[in-house]
Amino acid sequence: MPAHKTNILFIGATGYLGGSILLKALALPDVSITAFVRNADKAEKLRELDLQTTVSVGWAQRLVGRFKKSRCSSDAGVKVVVGSPNTDTEALEKLVAQADIIIDAYSADDLPGSKNIIEAATKSSKRPHVIHFTGLAVIVDNAGGQPSKFPAWDDTDIPRLRTIPAQALHNDVDQEFLKADEQGHLYSYLFAPGAVFGQPSGALVDAGLQTASEFFPDLVLGIVKTAGGDAAGVGEGLNAFSVVHVDDATDLAILLVKKILSDKGFSHGWDGYYFASNGSVTLKDMVLAASNGLKKGQAAEYRALTADEISKAFPHPLFAEIVGSNAEAEPTRGKALGWSPKKGPVEYLEAVTLLASKSQA
Repeated sequence: MPAHKTNILFIGATGYLGGSILLKALALPDVSITAFVRNADKAEKLRELDLQTTVSVGWAQRLVGRFKKSRCSSDAGVKVVVGSPNTDTEALEKLVAQADIIIDAYSADDLPGSKNIIEAATKSSKRPHVIHFTGLAVIVDNAGGQPSKFPAWDDTDIPRLRTIPAQALHNDVDQEFLKADEQGHLYSYLFAPGAVFGQPSGALVDAGLQTASEFFPDLVLGIVKTAGGDAAGVGEGLNAFSVVHVDDATDLAILLVKKILSDKGFSHGWDGYYFASNGSVTLKDMVLAASNGLKKGQAAEYRALTADEISKAFPHPLFAEIVGSNAEAEPTRGKALGWSPKKGPVEYLEAVTLLASKSQA
């Protein structure tokens, strides 16, 4: 076994994307994984799974994953620590001090928690690589259901990325990581998926640990149900969102980790934006798919939500702005790594229809 292992700290290891990435990260050779878990019950169940990382045995490298009731894991097991970046700063500092790579997949908008992660990295003798999960909501344009007048955002277009408004959703947190990178405290990578869809699978889902909610499809379905099953949206519904399947987004994240492991000169900071997207879907097509699923294939025609329906469908006005916005992005950096996503708009609409159909069962 090699003398040195790369220490990976997972924050958000039981989340929708985080859980899927954790399971795939187990197959990375010569890594030691620690999961920082907020919920004590989930932490205990995760310990009981006793997930194992790859053990280096030459050509016979293999992933060992087994279930047992003991809290005592082998040296290759995932270590589980209870705590939150928002409140448990002492535990966080100890974990960050040991970490080479931090996968921060627990919240795109927890500014205090993110600052605590950065402060811990500042105190560390290492300069850790931090993959922070943000989202394409950072580029929404509040178009009111109209198509964008501009081309899709590209994650290599740094001058344009620098124009993202300070008040944009997620951007207050993103800027903290970018600033910390510029100051030399950490290497930052901003991982920004589009509307993620698809059901994750694996040991965490089977154990009831991993969040399996498809946020944006669920939001769209809620809108249609508020409209009595009609295919109703904001304005004309011609605005479009980039979409990505959970498995494809997971693959890109793992590619990013592999690149960090293999290349000391890897770009970061403003050169470290990673948009995870594979095509776009209009709001109109989304709500048509949901309506058809609710009505079991009956033909539906699009209409605009009424003011009363908007107030009922969106508890916070911000959600109405997001749903009526454009958020289209090109994953140039990911494709340069060899990322080749498998599922896109067709599968997204199928997933929305299926979700709506199942909700009627």
